[in-house]
Amino acid sequence: MINVILFNSIAALLIILIIVWFWLIKSKSTQVQVDEITVYVKDSAYSPNRIETSHSKLTINFIREDASPCSEYVLFEELNVHEQLPLNKPHKITLTNLKSGNYRFTCQMGMYQGELIVTNQ
Repeated sequence: MINVILFNSIAALLIILIIVWFWLIKSKSTQVQVDEITVYVKDSAYSPNRIETSHSKLTINFIREDASPCSEYVLFEELNVHEQLPLNKPHKITLTNLKSGNYRFTCQMGMYQGELIVTNQ
């Protein structure tokens, strides 16, 4: 009986830690002054995971260092962009005609999350 209680307590603690890790940790934000930025896919996250720009065209160099199958694709659903990211090689994605707004980017399972914020020029 004590083993069951101990197991359930540890499982509950792990679930709480996962929730904090994926949804409550403060975003790393980067203000883009030029029209190109590098985003690293590692440690179960995008870094930076928040990009702010005033450019209508932006090239993002994704470098996937995480071998997890979840990190294999990046999706910008609102922009209809779905790209496969090779492991340990840069992959350029050029976004054009960006309108002012917030664009979410994720892995195919939604566990890796980021945001592109575009403001009017």
